[in-house]
Amino acid sequence: SGSRGVLYPHGTAPGRCAGSPPRSGVAAPLRAGRGSGRARCSRPCAAAPRTDPSAVPGGSVLTRRCTGAAAARRTGRAGRGRTTSGNTNEDVDIPSRRVLITGATGLLGRAVFKEFNENNWNTVGCGYRRAQPRFEHVNLLDCIAVHDIIHDFQPHVIVHCAAERRPDVVEGQPDAASQLNVAASANLAKEAAGVGAFLIYISTDYVFDGTSPPYKETDVPNPLNLYGKTKLEGEKAVLENNEETAVLRIPVLYGEVERLEESAVTVMFDKVQFSNKSANMDHWQQRFPTNVKDVAAVCRQLAEKRMLDPSIKGTFHWSGNEQMTKYEMACAIADAFNLPSSHLRPITDSPVVGALRPKNAQLDCSKLEMLGIGQRTPFRAGIRESLWPFLVDKRWRQTVFH
Repeated sequence: SGSRGVLYPHGTAPGRCAGSPPRSGVAAPLRAGRGSGRARCSRPCAAAPRTDPSAVPGGSVLTRRCTGAAAARRTGRAGRGRTTSGNTNEDVDIPSRRVLITGATGLLGRAVFKEFNENNWNTVGCGYRRAQPRFEHVNLLDCIAVHDIIHDFQPHVIVHCAAERRPDVVEGQPDAASQLNVAASANLAKEAAGVGAFLIYISTDYVFDGTSPPYKETDVPNPLNLYGKTKLEGEKAVLENNEETAVLRIPVLYGEVERLEESAVTVMFDKVQFSNKSANMDHWQQRFPTNVKDVAAVCRQLAEKRMLDPSIKGTFHWSGNEQMTKYEMACAIADAFNLPSSHLRPITDSPVVGALRPKNAQLDCSKLEMLGIGQRTPFRAGIRESLWPFLVDKRWRQTVFH
């Protein structure tokens, strides 16, 4: 079916039966995933012994799938059993390591979900407006809904990607942004602590003022705009509520977008493509565009390292290593697609509208690198992969990709 559903441990949802409505705030579970061993259970299953996934890193176990007319809570506890489909029985392979991704409908969340899901993790994503049918519908401001999905699923790891990440939107809607970036994050950290889950909180390079790069994890933050302030407050809140947390600061992101506006990098593509009109591009702020696939790999590697070493926690930095202004990114995009760039005009003055931005908030990533964690996609290769579906000139696409 292609969907990814919740694999809930045996015995964590007592008293429920086939056709029972889910608790408030948590969507009914989805259909089993294609080829993924995702299980669904419509009646109570015999309890299976708890498996410690850290004992066999990367391992998976077999569990029972029960089928019925209506799908109820899934079972995710390690065990061995049979799937009955018509007259055919089959073993179902269920990864023993469980991870919950918030903001799974977003640019980064989709990449993180895919990375874990394709690397032998029992992966559940949750979202809000765009969640169903692929992900669980959870309002992170609803404490009961958050409690239910975490205590039902019992994740070993939670990657918190959900946030209001647009600086200008945060300036215009400060209360709503604070609720999501700070209050919801604090509650998520508290619930994660309640089940012993390792939380990875995604933060930003905008916690720094950009005057003294590169920045180490131990450098004192000084955010210039409200977005950076709310993310810094979120960092403090998750660490106060759950000491077993990793804060991962990252810079501007790009990747396989559903629409160009999803990324401050990809949104420039139309200005690059339509060369009949000159376009002003910022040539002041120094950025380090980072592919979401690379951040997703860092999250998974960090989670797997943590399952072997409980000392893995605290603050970490990850970033691409190619320094570019938006003007330089736009020229690189044009070069990647063999498009003209003479219509692009560099503007070297600091921006005078919108939220203040740091001039250069370069992150020092040596802490993760020393742990053997990280990967970097060259910008031209990554941006070409991300943007070619949006290319207007179909002749170029046919020449290069076919």
